[in-house]
Amino acid sequence: MQKISLAQLNGVELIVPPLGRPHRETLARTFRQHQVAWKVALEASGWELMIHFVNLGLGAAIINGCCRIPKSLRAIPIREFPAVSYYLLSKRTLEFSTEQERLYNLIKAEARGPEV
Repeated sequence: MQKISLAQLNGVELIVPPLGRPHRETLARTFRQHQVAWKVALEASGWELMIHFVNLGLGAAIINGCCRIPKSLRAIPIREFPAVSYYLLSKRTLEFSTEQERLYNLIKAEARGPEV
């Protein structure tokens, strides 16, 4: 899959979440760390609204990898953005039900990656 570097986005106008939202903070921090300039095209709350505005041609957006991308758009990974980690949280004293134990084992297996 083709990837782009953050430097290629220098000066890009982005559709971003409002100030104070975690994704907006990640964007600002990552652009600042790599000394790449960016501009706010407009603010939108929620992935679907951001994607809708990109589809209307109002700017570009950097979105979460779990979002459904319409056929009219393309998604290109950006090298410098941090990977997202997911964790299963539970109380240490909690006993798992059979279903919870199965979910826990599936998450552990996925975290290890494919066996070669």
